[in-house]
Amino acid sequence: MLFSGQQSLGTVTATTAVGTLVVVAVAKAAAYALSLGAGFRGGEIFPAVFLGAAVGTAAAAGLPGAAVGAQVACGIAAGAAVALGMPVTALTLAVLLCASAGPAVTVPAILGAVVGTVAKTFLDTRRQGVEAPTATGSAAASATADPSAPAT
Repeated sequence: MLFSGQQSLGTVTATTAVGTLVVVAVAKAAAYALSLGAGFRGGEIFPAVFLGAAVGTAAAAGLPGAAVGAQVACGIAAGAAVALGMPVTALTLAVLLCASAGPAVTVPAILGAVVGTVAKTFLDTRRQGVEAPTATGSAAASATADPSAPAT
């Protein structure tokens, strides 16, 4: 393992250019999706934390008067909640990673964990009705056919 990426969180949160943060978040999300889709067995949590931090920093840079620490904690909690499906763990992770910003990050982190959990539940519910594709269409039809019915 070369490095796990925690060193880059400080660089991301120090960036103030919204366009740069959006490009980094989109590129990281695409790489994350390709890696998960290809069956890569790396970590699933840290890329979600990184994406949450990038989106939170972009929100803080784009909204006048928004505190960076609160927005980053909200983004980290939402990303971790979507990846893990465990809102309390996501909340704890976000508060611990943003502890230097003070206790004011707790409420935004709670909101992020709730939004992430609701988003995961919604996406999982939508995905339940989708069947996995089969290698051949006739194999799927024959597998679901009544075995007592005569063959034609």
